[in-house]
Amino acid sequence: MQRLKAYITISFAYIFACALACVLFVSLTAKDPDTTDIIIALLIADITATVIIWGFGLGFKNSSFYDPYWSLIPWLMVLAVMIRFDKWSLNNILFLAIFGIWSWRLTINWAYTCESIKTQDWRYTMYKQQNNTFMWHVINFFGINLMPTLLVFAALIPAIVTVLINTTPNGFSFVGAAIILLGTVLEFFADIQMHSFRKSNRDKNRVQDTGLWKYSRHPNYLGEISVWIGVFVFMLSADISKWYLITGALLMLGLFYFISIPMMEKRQKSKRPDYKLYQQTTSKLLLLPPKKL
Repeated sequence: MQRLKAYITISFAYIFACALACVLFVSLTAKDPDTTDIIIALLIADITATVIIWGFGLGFKNSSFYDPYWSLIPWLMVLAVMIRFDKWSLNNILFLAIFGIWSWRLTINWAYTCESIKTQDWRYTMYKQQNNTFMWHVINFFGINLMPTLLVFAALIPAIVTVLINTTPNGFSFVGAAIILLGTVLEFFADIQMHSFRKSNRDKNRVQDTGLWKYSRHPNYLGEISVWIGVFVFMLSADISKWYLITGALLMLGLFYFISIPMMEKRQKSKRPDYKLYQQTTSKLLLLPPKKL
């Protein structure tokens, strides 16, 4: 019952945010806009929806209201652009389908871990405990809500460019789709293995070092990074001259490599004494054979 209440409440928040964002996006693109105008209008709508979700998080004292935003909203934005400008080429449909597998799979994974309206990411709780009220609200708005929105939007720009050009599939389309699908599969099995480990493990000191986690300390992050690289590669099918848009995928790589991974590993070392040995024998990100000490 608690889980169902959480689903209903959070779904209402997202429906409300998306509805207002759509109205804003349509009103800002009423006159035959060019690509830059469309991207700016979409960004404004995206930020507006983020602020609304942030507000719901404040109201329910749970910053994890934002957690499904990461995976759900990017796919909905691609769909919105396709509907708004009637861009239904085979290339766009292929991208929407492959990108949708990643989006809905990751959103379902979030739903699986959400047990009640009070379920909150441990990092948010840590930030709140370590900072005074003012700094916590700054971190909550800018760090937890707005920054991820901007980073994901930057990585999503290649997808918007692809949709607006509305071209036919080519080699880059299939390579990009394969990378996105591979990253999604990698995330799927990494998450399944971690959920299984948490359910069966009775030793709090034990490190998850089986399956994909035997070859990478963060195979789930590797999968996520791969998806955004795939989005960029897919864009090359529409316009290879826009290679510089790889910036968004590189920002995502930086987010995971320099922020998420160090934070996660610091926590693991404090909880599990064996994690230091695991670091010495297992690749940080890429899937590589374990090292022998």
